[in-house]
Formats: sequence, structure tokens, C-alpha cells
Amino acid sequence: MTKEYEKLMSEIQMNERLYTASHNFEPTTGEIYHLYKKESGEEFLSLISPEQWKKFDFIGSYRFLSDGRWEKV
Repeated sequence: MTKEYEKLMSEIQMNERLYTASHNFEPTTGEIYHLYKKESGEEFLSLISPEQWKKFDFIGSYRFLSDGRWEKV
């Protein structure tokens, strides 16, 4: 596999993970959201930063792009 292919596949997997994470809002272009995991294993997106919230396991922060993709920040 080429590095470009590996990068593309990694981005696809990340985007699938973020789209399947539970959330109760419509993501806004340009906003940063934080991915957490509950003890049950359920993953969810939140606007609350990891500095403000230590209750759940923090996975990463992501920006929602205008083309519907997510990027790690």
C-alpha cells in the first residue's frame, strides 16, 4: 500500500467513527467537537472540552469541515 492510500483509509475510518458516535446536535462547519467514550464503550461527541470535563475517557478533538468531513485538531 502506498502512503497516500493508507492516509485516505485512515481518514475514512476516522470519519466513519465520528459519524457513528452519538450526539444530540447538528455539527456546525468550522466548530471543534470532542470525542469521548463512556464506561459502557459507547462513543459520543460533545462541545465540552476535556479541560472542562473529566467524567469520560477523552479520545480526541475534531473540526467539522464544510464538505462534511472531519479533521483531527
